[in-house]
Amino acid sequence: MRTLRAPGCLCRLVFLGALLTQPASTCRADLWGLSTPANGTPAAGTENNYNKVFRFDELGNKLPNDIPTSSGAFFPTGIAVGPDGNIYVSSAGTGNILYFNGQTGASLGVFTNLLDAAPAQLAFGPDGNLYVSEYFGPNVRVYDAHLGASFGQRLTNAATGLSSAEGLAFAANGDLLVGDGFAMAPGQVAQIVRVHNGVQSTWGATNMGSFYAPAAMLTQANGDVLVVDLLANYIVRVSDAGVPSQVPFAVINPPRTQSEPTNFPSDITFDPDGNIVVSVLGATNPPDNRGALWRFDLNGNIIDPDNDATPNEPIVTGIEPIAGIDYTPSLKTLAGDFNADNAPTQADYAKWRAAYGKFVAQGNGADGNGNAVVDAADYVTWRKAASAGVGTRVSTVPEPAAMMLMILGALPLACRRRVSR
Repeated sequence: MRTLRAPGCLCRLVFLGALLTQPASTCRADLWGLSTPANGTPAAGTENNYNKVFRFDELGNKLPNDIPTSSGAFFPTGIAVGPDGNIYVSSAGTGNILYFNGQTGASLGVFTNLLDAAPAQLAFGPDGNLYVSEYFGPNVRVYDAHLGASFGQRLTNAATGLSSAEGLAFAANGDLLVGDGFAMAPGQVAQIVRVHNGVQSTWGATNMGSFYAPAAMLTQANGDVLVVDLLANYIVRVSDAGVPSQVPFAVINPPRTQSEPTNFPSDITFDPDGNIVVSVLGATNPPDNRGALWRFDLNGNIIDPDNDATPNEPIVTGIEPIAGIDYTPSLKTLAGDFNADNAPTQADYAKWRAAYGKFVAQGNGADGNGNAVVDAADYVTWRKAASAGVGTRVSTVPEPAAMMLMILGALPLACRRRVSR
């Protein structure tokens, strides 16, 4: 078990690779991210920096207690945090989907093995099941993720007949969205397939030259979807009708060159404040590390990570290729302590009111019920905690079984997005 010290708290930013003590005012839950060899051979002596889950602080500093290579992930490609608060990781090199305790990172074993395919991207659906795209494959599989006798059992495919399944997300109405295609040659394009009541169709005009490798997607509060294109080096906003914006939401720095046309942006997620974090594999990954993490506001502007007025900075660069990212819930947030000062007070109410309506990392910020949006139910969470008059000081992290039961009671699942590469 890990001790959490007050009045500060332990907060961790996790990428398949770290833990750091931060003051309560800046405390975050874990952002986990996949460190993958991607395409290349690691430099001599760095082999153990890959095939693991890193933890980083808010400035991108690696933290010491990561999920190590020995936990079984080989060529990890996708990560998603489940409604149980645990971390699910696709290990493409072994065909397994592994899962880990969302607070300690301890291994919980193999969720399932695909047997005849490799898992790529992961996303939990509004039905609570785990959706899995096959690595460069034709299908999106579905696995039962509800605790019980059929946990990990394969269900009917959600999509079939794709050319190259990639990113996964869910539209505002719950329809499945799948990135399809990996267009390497001039004139080739990819598309996004929308699955409505089991019927597959091209989503609007997404096959008209906007996309080349839609590796990750994120649904926004207004119904628009941000699509991360691995090969085109940009993020495009797509309306609910499937119409891509003519100008990219964001382009990943550094600028493309003829020899290195892309930085390989790989995944996207909301942070606890409702801003956007993007992971990057890097132009040459490995042997030299050009992985990075970027933070953007909802208009696609880069957020200065250290407030030094230097524009266009990533959170961190020069790290291992980061294939996927996701946040685990904050125990303090779930207890109604939205500003992590160990007491539910009017300050937490003010934070909830200011954030009302935002999509955020599930169970973070002012999302007390863990549905990834700040809504009226989160006010109820705070009000109950404030009425009880108890602090939220946490002395120990519960064991996996107790943790799972606690979070299941607090985490109804929202229609969520997820993917990574």
